[in-house]
Amino acid sequence: MRFIASVFFLAISSLSWATYFELSGIGYDRRISEDGSTDVVFVVKLTNGSYSGSVVIPSSVTYGGLKFDVVGIASHAFYGCTNLTSITIPSSVKTIGEYAFYDCTGLTSVTIPSSVKTISDYAFFRSGLTSVSMPTGVTSIGEYAFGACSMQSITIPSTVTHISSYAFSGCRSLTSVTIPANVVDLGDKAFYNCNALASVTINSNHVASRTYTTSYNLTTIFNNNPTKYTLGTSVSGIGDYAFYGCARLTSVTIPNSVKTIGDNAFCDCTGLTSVSISGSTKSIGVRAFRGCTNLTSVSIPTSVKTIGDYAFQGCSKLTSVTIPTNVAEIGTYAFNGCNLLGSVTINSNMVASRSYNGSYNFASIFGNQVTDYTLGSSVLSIGDYAFYDCSGITSVSFPSNLRSIGNNAFYNCIGLTAAAIPNNVNSIGEYAFRGCIGLQSVNIPTGISKINRYAFAGCSGLTAVTIPEGVTTIGAYAFNECSGLSSVIIPASVTSCVSGAFYLCNGLTKAQFASVESFCKIKFDNSTANPLYYAKHLYIDDQEVTEVDIPEGITEIGTSQFYGFSNMTSVTIPSSVTNIGNYAFYKCTGLTSVTCKATSVPTTVTSTSFQNVPFDEATLYVPKSAVNDYQNTAPWSNFTTIQGIDVGPLIGDANQNGEIEIGDVTRILWIMAGGE
Repeated sequence: MRFIASVFFLAISSLSWATYFELSGIGYDRRISEDGSTDVVFVVKLTNGSYSGSVVIPSSVTYGGLKFDVVGIASHAFYGCTNLTSITIPSSVKTIGEYAFYDCTGLTSVTIPSSVKTISDYAFFRSGLTSVSMPTGVTSIGEYAFGACSMQSITIPSTVTHISSYAFSGCRSLTSVTIPANVVDLGDKAFYNCNALASVTINSNHVASRTYTTSYNLTTIFNNNPTKYTLGTSVSGIGDYAFYGCARLTSVTIPNSVKTIGDNAFCDCTGLTSVSISGSTKSIGVRAFRGCTNLTSVSIPTSVKTIGDYAFQGCSKLTSVTIPTNVAEIGTYAFNGCNLLGSVTINSNMVASRSYNGSYNFASIFGNQVTDYTLGSSVLSIGDYAFYDCSGITSVSFPSNLRSIGNNAFYNCIGLTAAAIPNNVNSIGEYAFRGCIGLQSVNIPTGISKINRYAFAGCSGLTAVTIPEGVTTIGAYAFNECSGLSSVIIPASVTSCVSGAFYLCNGLTKAQFASVESFCKIKFDNSTANPLYYAKHLYIDDQEVTEVDIPEGITEIGTSQFYGFSNMTSVTIPSSVTNIGNYAFYKCTGLTSVTCKATSVPTTVTSTSFQNVPFDEATLYVPKSAVNDYQNTAPWSNFTTIQGIDVGPLIGDANQNGEIEIGDVTRILWIMAGGE
């Protein structure tokens, strides 16, 4: 009897704990709930046969006298049920397992309840779905979960945080998709082979701003299909390599929330035609838009502070660009290779005024094809080497408030034809315009006090130069090899011309000075510093002077003062001159008359002062009282003819002895005091 009772008990227990059972044509698997508190069931694959037609899953079932909540759809539950046409999933279901509806080609729509948190790998793969209602609550979509489905649109709920690789792969009819803000993981090739996918909206900052690579980025995620991307207002940055190689991308909307555009972010987006960068963006990364060969325009906002190396390199259809005020740094080759880029506007003083070098400058940043540069009103100075070797440049528009031009700033800009330098400029650096062979005219501003060495050397196209009043020094080789220069005007303020200032200016025919007095006050280091040596023609107030009368008060005729002035026929040296420098009248071969009014022979005269003067043809005129002294003092004695003249009383010669001395001062003071 005890044995029979035990067998009966075991039979009842087996019935109570059976794991698989069927009710109303649906198979169930009995399991322990996740928290272990109760028994639940999952819908599973039928042991015999398959599901077809419409299937309605109840929220609970009663079996063996026990009630069970239906909490899940097990893996492979409806696998290969090609005749399944509809499925009703109750709100009690929390999970949809792997391969649950795999290959359910007759299933065209499904409504997933809000209770479902996870849609597992391959859950609806290759089903016939044309529409899916996915509720708020779903957090994870597995690999190939909706792969090879036929839906044209999909709404991914805001609660989703993970979309696995290949999740929507092969959905060839899908035309648009929005990635919600909470997505933190978007798997590679999630939308692979979605060939009709043309528009993507990304609201997830994590998805947009994370760092990608050349092999994993939005191009590989969306299979290079979309032509338009829209970034939502929650996006604060565009990550490195984010859109790398999106060749079909033609437009992108960047919201004002975006602060950074990462390295290589849009590199090789060859279909992109225009881009408007948000007004909050502060940095554009290295190679950010490199190789965007169809990009014709780009608007860089004033918020941008840095533009990385190669940022727009190779954007071969870009024709113009403006660098805004707040940009502090532009990387090497940022716009290099933009072969149609002809016009550049620079509004940033930091970019314009920083110190560059021979390998990093505007030529390397923008390329040599740029012809026109415009400097905005905020630009106060042009840095060293800024336009160095910009051989294609033909014009530069300077702002009126520009203050300085650095060393080598326009060195070798061979295409530059004019330089209208504004008058507020007070400094032009060394070598600033050296080698600008196409430069035909230049305005040297009135604020300049010195023309630095080699500043305009080699500007062979210059034909005329006017040095403004205020300049005191013309530096070494300042106009060296300006072979086309025919006229130079030098003001009274100039007191020094350094060696080589006009070296090899062989085309000079006119050297104009304010007066003979101002000319005689200029210290020339040697003949190459003196434009008169090359011009042979001296002009005062636009009148050519061949008979030179040096005014009283001049005490010295400097080195090379009239060197080679072969067009001079006569010169009058005042009594105040005490010193005549080396080569002062060297090769003045046209002289026929030399008058020296000093009654005391000037003795500080070198053997070269009158070297190669035609002593036999020229007559030396001196005060009658000093003829013998001149005849006995070299080099005056070299003149074959020396004649005495009446020089008249000297102004200030109160003693009337032909000389101005301390006694004259004493007598003048005595007369002024009332003496006779």
